[in-house]
Amino acid sequence: MTSLIRSEIRRLTSRRLVKALVGLALLAITVTGVLVAVYSRGFERFSILNLPGVLEGTSFLLGAGGWVIGASFAGAEWESGSITTLLTWESRRTRVILTKVAVVAGGMFLIGVFAEALFALVLALVAATRGTTAGADVDLVRAVVTLGLRVAALSGIGAALGFSLAMVSRNTGAAIGIAFAYLAIVEAIMRGLRPGWRPWLLGDSASAFVLAGDPVIGRSVWSAAAVLLVYAGGFILIATTTFRIRDVT
Repeated sequence: MTSLIRSEIRRLTSRRLVKALVGLALLAITVTGVLVAVYSRGFERFSILNLPGVLEGTSFLLGAGGWVIGASFAGAEWESGSITTLLTWESRRTRVILTKVAVVAGGMFLIGVFAEALFALVLALVAATRGTTAGADVDLVRAVVTLGLRVAALSGIGAALGFSLAMVSRNTGAAIGIAFAYLAIVEAIMRGLRPGWRPWLLGDSASAFVLAGDPVIGRSVWSAAAVLLVYAGGFILIATTTFRIRDVT
């Protein structure tokens, strides 16, 4: 079990897509920090009180990034055929897939925590040197920390969902395409035709989770988290079942 976990961690950290996305995130944080510092002057100085709103805006990017990496993590193995090789030395398929999903979801959560913490520190530095820190208190710090953790958790859940879809479809592109079609088209139609279903939709629940609740749809942060975990658990169960009964060749 330990060797399998180490193997999956090495595979995740060595993927060029992961390195590329992390590099892009670092570049985006740097550029954003510079731009905010440059344009923070006069009556338009950047306020530390705007930090939670800025971090909320990163939730979609991290969630989508988690989905893409999760889908790629599974899809690449099917496309290269390495999943067959893996099963020659670890034949317990349930252990294999659960280890994989735990590694990719946990890995994306940690990357999300790092990205949110770094972004918050950069903007806090800008506020302290070029903007204003008036109004900063313990409650703000607590709000920023909990928000960052929620965004990172959303990234991990997105990775689990993307991974599960790719395991079922055996294709990275299919998993990403299904996500886009469902979130951008199917859920949009459902919101219009069945407004009462909004509390159970993936996109609305994700938004309520990041925003610490949404009174419009009647979701608290915990009930939204429960809906997201049910989605993730259901997808993982389907992926595990199909992986156990289908031929891998």
